[in-house]
Formats: sequence, structure tokens, C-alpha cells
Amino acid sequence: MTTSAETVGKEANDVTAKGHKIVDAAGDLVDNASEQVKQYKEKAKNLIHEANNTSLAEVEEQAGAYIRENPVRCMAGAAVAGFLLGMLVSRR
Repeated sequence: MTTSAETVGKEANDVTAKGHKIVDAAGDLVDNASEQVKQYKEKAKNLIHEANNTSLAEVEEQAGAYIRENPVRCMAGAAVAGFLLGMLVSRR
């Protein structure tokens, strides 16, 4: 027969073990999040470097190519943008 002190001691050990598991899991989550932040930081650096190395002529050529490939989509986008801009300007 177990005494209440033994039962409390066992429950305290169980709670402690579960607490250690939670702390370990939280540590793993922090490690994973930290690694993802490092990856995103590296991607951002690469994108900034690429943007700095892209000349205005290249951007203009890419935009022109996109417009030539998607004229209807571009016209629709321009119409929507014009409509929204008109709505904002005409507000009193």
C-alpha cells in the first residue's frame, strides 16, 4: 500500500518529467524558428543583392516582355488602378 507522501512524490516526478519534455520541445521550436529566420535573412540578402545589380534597362525589358505576354491582364490591371485612383481623388 502506498502512502500519500509516496503518491505525491510520484506525481511530482511525473510533473517534473512532463515539464522537462515541454522545455525540450520549446527548445526545439526555438531552434527551428532560428534556423528559418537565418534562411529568410539569407534569401533577403540575395534578393537585395540581385536588385542592386539589376539595371533600370533590365527592369524595363522585363516589364515590357510581361506586358507583351499578358496584354489583357495588364489592361485590366490598369483599368482597375485608374478606377480606384479616380474614386480616391473624387472623394470629398
